[in-house]
Amino acid sequence: MDIQAATEFARKMRSLARRADNFGYDRQAVLEEIINIAENYEEVAERIEMNMIVQMQQDRVEAN
Repeated sequence: MDIQAATEFARKMRSLARRADNFGYDRQAVLEEIINIAENYEEVAERIEMNMIVQMQQDRVEAN
């Protein structure tokens, strides 16, 4: 995890804590929010990985 990702993650967790406190989220609502955040990070990671794969393939083709 790089600095930007860690900072973003911390921001999202603080935001969730504030919303949970302000709106009286129960345990289930907090868990659902955490799962949503995790799924969003997974999607971003998958896109980054796919872009890296495509770039490596393009680099390999250009090298040959």
